[in-house]
Amino acid sequence: TSPRSPPCCVSLKALSSQRWLCTMSTFTRRSGFTICQVQPRRYLKKLPLQANFYPMPVMAYIQDAQKRLTLHTAQALGVSSLKDGQLEVILDRRLMQDDNRGLGQGLKDNKRTCNRFRLLLERRTVGSEVQDSHSTSYPSLLSHLTSMYLNTPALALPVARTQL
Repeated sequence: TSPRSPPCCVSLKALSSQRWLCTMSTFTRRSGFTICQVQPRRYLKKLPLQANFYPMPVMAYIQDAQKRLTLHTAQALGVSSLKDGQLEVILDRRLMQDDNRGLGQGLKDNKRTCNRFRLLLERRTVGSEVQDSHSTSYPSLLSHLTSMYLNTPALALPVARTQL
């Protein structure tokens, strides 16, 4: 996207009355290098708002028994599901004072960055109900391919032919 293009928003509020968005669980990848594992995350009311955001190196998804909505990203961001059927992504943050993490000052000089996302809506198969009871979950093959396409695109290099 160009720097002048308007921000892209995907609102799920219109869909929240539908049954499949009412009882979803949230999952995020623990590491961008881990091939398969995705860890479930829970919203805890007793924790402050910022403690309910988790790192999203490459993907996060919300799901129920029938469907899964995966958000793929090309850059690491923070993500949370503060309500059922809702996935919130922190694109940027501003600090008015030092957070005692080594910077020594507040963070007020935000620059525009190019963020790339892909949304993937899938039907869940019969075998995926078994995964729901485990502490980790696994993305589908299509989800892996989408993530690979977004994060490691194919690089075509020209080859010079030499005559023998």
